[in-house]
Amino acid sequence: MHLTPNETLDYISESSEIKNKKSIKKMLVLAILAGMAIGFGAIGSTLAAGDFYKTHYGLAKFIAGVVFPVGLIFVMLCRLELFTSNCLIVVGAIKKKITIANMFRILAIVWIGNLIGALIVSFITYKTGTLSPAAKYFLFSANYARVSASAIDIFLKSIMANVIVAACAVSAYAAKDWSGKMLACWFFIMLFTILGYDHSIANMTYIPTSMMMGANISIAQAFYNIGIATVGNFVGGIIIGISFYYVNKK
Repeated sequence: MHLTPNETLDYISESSEIKNKKSIKKMLVLAILAGMAIGFGAIGSTLAAGDFYKTHYGLAKFIAGVVFPVGLIFVMLCRLELFTSNCLIVVGAIKKKITIANMFRILAIVWIGNLIGALIVSFITYKTGTLSPAAKYFLFSANYARVSASAIDIFLKSIMANVIVAACAVSAYAAKDWSGKMLACWFFIMLFTILGYDHSIANMTYIPTSMMMGANISIAQAFYNIGIATVGNFVGGIIIGISFYYVNKK
């Protein structure tokens, strides 16, 4: 059971109008919860995969890929507000349901809320000692690679991350039942996790958590990665939104 592509396009367009009418407070709360949801997936996947990172790297990536999608499933089923999937509201701007200024206002509010939610999960993870020594090693190694990568590498990987995430969101929106939405999230997001692409909101949990736990990463390095990943994610989401509109417009 699913919507047709044209129906899905209309759903995305109409949802952009609904988002635009929501109060800043409501959008912020939904965005904070979404940031926490992605954070739960990030920490859970790191903990589950940590024991295998040194000895079975591919298996560790696969396990992380199996667990991480729970975060986006949480977002989709609870209708929370996530920056990366919200990039699809470009469809609403194209169809003149919202203005370009409205689009960037929504994305800015959601990005800030996602950051707050991610930092909450990071702090609680640090404070409660959730991660095992092996998971901590896995987290530190992955984050050193994230913040030391070249700007072009981060940018390209973050574009690809949101090409996958936005396509996942389109598929989840099209599904009419929860099982369809869950399956759409699971397989798409598992793939981008295994490939190691940069998701700005996930990195808002990954990087600050390792910083709180003592990793030699500066605030400037954290914003270097997250900032570039945000721009790349936006480009990836716009690519999917515009492409989906172009091939399905009436």
